[in-house]
Amino acid sequence: MCKTGETKINAEDTWTATRGGVDEAECTVSCPWHLWEWDLETGEHAVSGKRIATFDCEVADGDVYVAAPG
Repeated sequence: MCKTGETKINAEDTWTATRGGVDEAECTVSCPWHLWEWDLETGEHAVSGKRIATFDCEVADGDVYVAAPG
């Protein structure tokens, strides 16, 4: 619960033109809260060397299909 004067942070208010998003040229996505940038193919954060899970994706007729882990 938010205290008086606090602002609830959610995706709609956090992703802006300058915070978070996909950089197609660099093939990266960045977190709007932490500003960490992740490689979309490897899941690697270049600065820390940490990795997040990646999944095969396909776009067909405007829909995005993400392969289940496994």
